[in-house]
Amino acid sequence: MQKEVITVAFVVLLLLVAVAKSEFNYTSTTSPDEGNIISGGFSFVNKAGGTWNHEHEDLWGVFRVYPQIKGSATRVDASTSAATLIKIIPSTRAVNPGESFTVDIAVTPNQPITEIKLDLCVEPSLIIINSVSHGAMFTENFACNIAAPEIGMVTINGLSAGEAVSTANTFATVHLTADSLKTGTSALHFSNVNVEGPKGEVSSDVNDGSVTIGQPPVFDTGYGTYPSIAGTHTGTIKPKRDIIVHALYTYSCLGTGGHSESVRIWDGTEIVADWKGYDGDWHTIQFSPHFVLLAGHIYHYCIRTGSYPEIIHEHAITNVYGTITCDGFADVNGRSYDDRIPAFRLEGEFMGAE
Repeated sequence: MQKEVITVAFVVLLLLVAVAKSEFNYTSTTSPDEGNIISGGFSFVNKAGGTWNHEHEDLWGVFRVYPQIKGSATRVDASTSAATLIKIIPSTRAVNPGESFTVDIAVTPNQPITEIKLDLCVEPSLIIINSVSHGAMFTENFACNIAAPEIGMVTINGLSAGEAVSTANTFATVHLTADSLKTGTSALHFSNVNVEGPKGEVSSDVNDGSVTIGQPPVFDTGYGTYPSIAGTHTGTIKPKRDIIVHALYTYSCLGTGGHSESVRIWDGTEIVADWKGYDGDWHTIQFSPHFVLLAGHIYHYCIRTGSYPEIIHEHAITNVYGTITCDGFADVNGRSYDDRIPAFRLEGEFMGAE
């Protein structure tokens, strides 16, 4: 258990009664002075920082409070909180629609603990709980039970296999996925928290977290693959829903500077936007003003890429957003293809039902 070291001045008679009947140790640093006052170091358990009085049940079963036995306590090698702290790391997280990610549940004990059981809840319309893996705190006796997706809750239980745990560590890692078509913020909320120690239940505090899902794509080709090369893509886009387009994000091959350098989209009226260089969010080209693409209409595109953008090696693909085709791709070496679709997503707003 975490201990507090307290230097105090006590009335000798009351001090001796307290030491004789209580579960703490006293080491004198001085002899009684002329006023029968002594100082020493006391080790207590389960005490918060601050000023407190000693409470003691005497030989005759009478419960007494000794205001003369008083000290200013400072916790050593532990949180200043009086409770074991359970928190989400990172406490806030920003993710893209459809992104898979993890958060840790970290525990800082204020005294030895032998078991933790808790529920972690999410907004089920925004976040899916995929799985939970144990941290370094309880590696052997660890279990979880994920509720139905529409409930958005997982119950996690860890039990010490040997000695009680006193060191701060990771209790669990939770694997999650953001909804691919929605935006918003989901709390990562603890409930039904129970912490046990060798002597029974341990008080605990929790710090909840949150996840914010950014603006969802209104048209997304999905990820591409190698081989990759810069060049000029031409083809058509046919969205399934009416959309307002704000920006185009280009997927780049890992470790490269893949991007789009210029974008043209047209069907009578032409929309043109250019890359601003490797500054800020260089994966994204913004459209100003925003523009509308209507469901079921066919629009032409011309996208010129640089470095190593991801490429989908297909002539055409259809997904929940619509259909995109490749009319042609001319790479920077002069070779031509009809099965090279640029991997990108259009960001903006939906304007109605599919």
